[in-house]
Amino acid sequence: MYQPTKDSQDYYEERRLDTRILVIQVLFGAVLVVYLMAFWYLQVVRFETYSRLSDNNRLRRVTLMPLRGVMSDAEHRVLVNSRIAFNIRLAREKVLDLNRFLPDLSRILGMKESVQVDVLIDQHQLHDVYLLCSDGLTGMISDADIGEILVGERDLDRACDRLI
Repeated sequence: MYQPTKDSQDYYEERRLDTRILVIQVLFGAVLVVYLMAFWYLQVVRFETYSRLSDNNRLRRVTLMPLRGVMSDAEHRVLVNSRIAFNIRLAREKVLDLNRFLPDLSRILGMKESVQVDVLIDQHQLHDVYLLCSDGLTGMISDADIGEILVGERDLDRACDRLI
């Protein structure tokens, strides 16, 4: 009867170990090839789809209704109302001619062609009063009425209450 020697047992054990290592290497290699093919498919073949999704991912519409609603005075004149507001983020690398794009954008959004900024350069004096108006007050009360209220009231809190 044949009895394997210690050298032949070591040889067979080493061969089984080499076979196992080879199988594991082939499996890892196959998994790596599958991952590389998947990445190639996503980045090369499906580039247009994911590029479009990525570009559109920057835009989101959020509608927030104000809790206060419409505010009116005692005579039921509207003081403050809700209005649509836009927050726009411009990707400069996608705009070829900014000077042509901005007027088109303002027209699309329904804004005036040019926005005028009021600039006042003045030396302030002691007891001068400056009033910064939000959209809720601007246009609702004439400048003359605002001036009359501010000059007539010594207490600024009471003047603000009268303006509102």
